[in-house]
Amino acid sequence: MSELTFDTLIDDGNYLGTERAKLENKLLLDELERKKKARSLAVPTDDNRVRARLREIGEPITLFGERAADRRDRLIYVLSQINAARGEDSMQVDEESSDESEDEVEEFYSPGSLELLEARRRIAEYSLPRAQKRIAQQRIDSKMPLGRIIDIRKKVFADVKNFANLGSQIGDERPISQLLLQEGHSKEVYAVEFQEDGALVASGGMDAIGRVWDMRTGRTAMVLDGHVQAIFSIDFSPNGYQIATGSEDDTIRIWDMRSLKALYTIPAHLSNVADVRFFYAQDTPVFTALHPPTDTKDVDMDATQDKPSADSKGETNTATPEEQWKYRSGLYLASAGYDGLVKLWSADDWQLLRTLPTDGGKVMSVDLSKDAKLLASGTYNRNFQMFAPEELPI
Repeated sequence: MSELTFDTLIDDGNYLGTERAKLENKLLLDELERKKKARSLAVPTDDNRVRARLREIGEPITLFGERAADRRDRLIYVLSQINAARGEDSMQVDEESSDESEDEVEEFYSPGSLELLEARRRIAEYSLPRAQKRIAQQRIDSKMPLGRIIDIRKKVFADVKNFANLGSQIGDERPISQLLLQEGHSKEVYAVEFQEDGALVASGGMDAIGRVWDMRTGRTAMVLDGHVQAIFSIDFSPNGYQIATGSEDDTIRIWDMRSLKALYTIPAHLSNVADVRFFYAQDTPVFTALHPPTDTKDVDMDATQDKPSADSKGETNTATPEEQWKYRSGLYLASAGYDGLVKLWSADDWQLLRTLPTDGGKVMSVDLSKDAKLLASGTYNRNFQMFAPEELPI
């Protein structure tokens, strides 16, 4: 083979291949530009209007197996092809859509009334102290590792799972229940419960509607609409913003006053839920001793977070994290049903902790002691029954 040199190179003057490549590239770029403009093309979203627009431009209003979204994409493609053939740089848009897009949304302010100012002041007076308590508790909880919290939670709920029958006694000559009267419903009212500070009262009855009333204004603050049958029981959570309702539809609903809606629906019993009760602990901050001083007005919340509290004798607080967690208000929810059962639920994830059978048939009422060591129930057969942890000394 002869050596290849510059003089022996063959000149190719056929530029047809290069021109063909340029043409293909141009077509590809034109198609990309068309698709780019098609994306900015405003077309109707209503299927009837899409069909009418296709009919106007002489296209079939529908194809075999074509869905509404496909039909709208076809309209966009056809319009983009028409505009490209006309050589128009700007896309032709639907007139109504164009008019709507021209409407600018402007921000404006209106003067507030004195009633609005007063309402906001009341909201602040109600919300800020509770937010202060909540944040203080969250600061304390944040200092404890998550694994430690899970272990403590398991130990605390383990005590509740050990509840057993302690004894029963005849309480009256008639079935033991509750008698509560309240106006404001279309039918009989079965349950009325005051919030801890007395500012709000919740009611529920045979109309399957619950209502939260503001005692300062006499107006309805929230409507609890979700049960399909009568509401037999209602209770405020110690946190102040959650409400539990028990109904004839065999369910418990957990309501949030902040979002004004139901958060959870618990299929609690096989028959009517006659009573629901949150656990209210003794009025002690979680970060103080298990048995703190009587006067807690001068407790320094910021100081308590960083150093242990001491009683009047100067002794260091020895309350364990388990004790502090166990005596936190709102930790449990007890329910009683016509299926003859009392059930205990964890009030943070609403899981069933313990089911306690009774010997009296329908359970009409239930309550927990402030030390979480005793549970009492009233039944339809005129008995009241006590439950306690199995290892509790009698």
